[in-house]
Amino acid sequence: MSAKKDAIVNMGVFLALNDEALATQARNLLIVTEGFPTYGGLAGRDLEAIAQGLEEVLDEHYLQYRIRSVEYLGERLTNPGIPLISLPAVMQST
Repeated sequence: MSAKKDAIVNMGVFLALNDEALATQARNLLIVTEGFPTYGGLAGRDLEAIAQGLEEVLDEHYLQYRIRSVEYLGERLTNPGIPLISLPAVMQST
């Protein structure tokens, strides 16, 4: 998850895995490139900003705004005939 896009902060990312071996490899690489997994190489203030940002982006009004923004972009692209693949169409076909 990109905290820059999804938590509305200036930096940060997290990776969630359900494969223990892959998670161990990722942790070992993290130590070499960013820092220990306990803090992920981010300062405390950045972690606090991510926590606050995640709380704010889960607000229902904000989520409605984000969803409507994407819908609006899709409408503006499809009205002049630009083809798009929509998620509902993909999900219905599976």
